[in-house]
Amino acid sequence: MARSLIGKPVSWEGFVRFWLRTEPPSAIRKFFTCTVNSKQRRALRQLKARFKLGIISNVDDDLFAASGRRLEADFDFITTAAQARAYKPSLEIFRLAQKKMGILPEQWLHAGQSVYHDVIPAKSLGISTVWVNRPSPRPGAGAAKQASATPDVEVHSLAELAQLAL
Repeated sequence: MARSLIGKPVSWEGFVRFWLRTEPPSAIRKFFTCTVNSKQRRALRQLKARFKLGIISNVDDDLFAASGRRLEADFDFITTAAQARAYKPSLEIFRLAQKKMGILPEQWLHAGQSVYHDVIPAKSLGISTVWVNRPSPRPGAGAAKQASATPDVEVHSLAELAQLAL
């Protein structure tokens, strides 16, 4: 059984039917075809050697458990939409992550792939941001909504972020 965001059990079939109705096809394809390459895994290991790592994910705990394994990273903190009962860009998911970490916004660096889902809400809470602006074979396509904000740092990969941080 999968858990819904309101805490009531639903079947995987029911969840998938709901998800297929509510998410754009590009987001669904991205979730099921997400690949993590060796450079990304190495970057996460390098960052983990020097910093505590956390992840804020717009998925259910069970879905993250399945997809998170591909990252091969030992996160210190995991905050999901199911736990927060809110999806990014809601500030609630960021506030829950901050509560779990027990740190001040000034001590936190939030790196994310979406200006809309990551940079804007994190900056509104006083958190420093890194936009991982990965090159896309289809510019403008994907799950993220168009948005405008200025991140504190812009990189094109996790490897580039790891190089800057180390």
